[in-house]
Amino acid sequence: MYHYFSIQYSAIQKTILRHDRLWSMSGISMILSWLNEIELPKIARGYSKKPENETILVAGGGKFTARFEINDTPEEETKDKNNEKNKAEQAKDEIIKELSTAFPMLEFQDSQVKDAEKFSKIRKDIMDDLKTQKQGFRGYGLSFNPHFEVCSECGEYPAVRSKKIKEKLVCSVCHAAHESSSDLKKMYQHFQEKKDECTTLEKIYSSYIAEIPESLNANVPYDFEDMFPKKEDPKEQQKKRMAVWFSDINSMKNKVSLWLNQEETEIFGTFKQVKDVFSGIITQALKETFPGEKIKEAFLPFRIIIAGGDDFCIVMDEKYILDFVVNLSSNLDTKFKSLPADHPLSQKWLEKKFNALKEEDSNIKIEEKDIKQPYCFGGSFIVCSLHTPFSRIHEIGEELMKAAKTETKRQGNSVNWRIMAEEESQSDKLLCFEKPIFIESDANKESWDKLSFNEYMDLRKKYSKISSSQQHQIASMMIKLNKEPEKLERWLMIHASSELEKNLTGLINEEKLRIGKTKDGGLMPERLATLLELLSIGGESDGDK
Repeated sequence: MYHYFSIQYSAIQKTILRHDRLWSMSGISMILSWLNEIELPKIARGYSKKPENETILVAGGGKFTARFEINDTPEEETKDKNNEKNKAEQAKDEIIKELSTAFPMLEFQDSQVKDAEKFSKIRKDIMDDLKTQKQGFRGYGLSFNPHFEVCSECGEYPAVRSKKIKEKLVCSVCHAAHESSSDLKKMYQHFQEKKDECTTLEKIYSSYIAEIPESLNANVPYDFEDMFPKKEDPKEQQKKRMAVWFSDINSMKNKVSLWLNQEETEIFGTFKQVKDVFSGIITQALKETFPGEKIKEAFLPFRIIIAGGDDFCIVMDEKYILDFVVNLSSNLDTKFKSLPADHPLSQKWLEKKFNALKEEDSNIKIEEKDIKQPYCFGGSFIVCSLHTPFSRIHEIGEELMKAAKTETKRQGNSVNWRIMAEEESQSDKLLCFEKPIFIESDANKESWDKLSFNEYMDLRKKYSKISSSQQHQIASMMIKLNKEPEKLERWLMIHASSELEKNLTGLINEEKLRIGKTKDGGLMPERLATLLELLSIGGESDGDK
């Protein structure tokens, strides 16, 4: 028999996005990763005599579950004031104290310490407890106290003056977030010395910076502006736009259920394997998108906001975002195709485990079609000004990502996007685009007739000489000739015949921009609009240089 308790966070993103400073968001994310992956397991192990994989079941993705073995006899259980149930209660109390102290605003739920032979026997009861708590009161209150100073960063209190942050008044959360936004050398040194005590975020950064020559001495960006090379002309600096990427893996719930139905000593190792696979995919995509030898500035051109479980959010210079989408998708597909049959993420392992559980319990709620769902992600990116409120970016990014998942029915890696102008753009309202779309070109999707993202990338490369002024001119005519593709095609043919506009000739004969992808099919304005929009991402086109 064992004692179990579980803790889960809710509204994690609200905690991370408490205010719009890059160092604050990434710093809080680092601390949350450290709490969940390092500190909470350490606390639980401090009250248990058992090895890590026998004490910790789950530690990641905003969830934590621990178990403690019950003493052999009832008499020993009664007499021993330090019996295992007391230890489980003490561990749980200390964990709650740690969470409450680190982030007073963090919402979390905790289950009672429960007894059972196996976690699978009481998992539903514990999950129901957590769900009930989550549906209850989820706020927190503060009363005004004039004796407290207000934090100069987030506007909350109490705050004290910090020597490390330019003598500013800062609260404990902002101070901790600032401290956790440490330099890469310190992070890398910690990774080299104690790999087992590193979070997923630290592993991703450390694996990436191993590719960067030491002489570059690059660091993670502190503010959004740090992602860009410094310009002497302030106006040039203002023209810079960033891209924010959001993604998560589709249909993970039922796969997690299978992992939790293993022998309990195997669960912790399984989740570790899963995290290592996902962090490896991200790391490889970063290496391909941002080759180390090309990093020449004081700061890296990207900063990870969230990398926990299957959720991922990263900020970068807009000129890298299209390559990053392609690289992330390619690496995910390559990695999952190469997994051995005995890996818990492989299709064969999942099917074998599902069939075994089905024999034990014919009423199991997991369906075979859910297990056979391919590993893929739904993603979105926003291109916007450095000064756009991040809370707004996050809200739109989540909506776009949800649409990508829904419209593609989670059958492959998909992407959706939006370019946010500083002022509301009328073009978005008047033009139709072909998105969301699948990323891979070779996927056989049922009843799907849109181009893939990779096909658009090929077109973008092919028509890179179209200048931004030509892009605007074509878009304006598309708006003027709305719902009249024949007239648009005629105008385009006449316009391209000019000696100055000959680089547009190819658009007339481009089969991929036509219905049925044939010369006889009519021009599809939504595909032309999508191509023009993708051409505008990444700064000036080659035609303007």
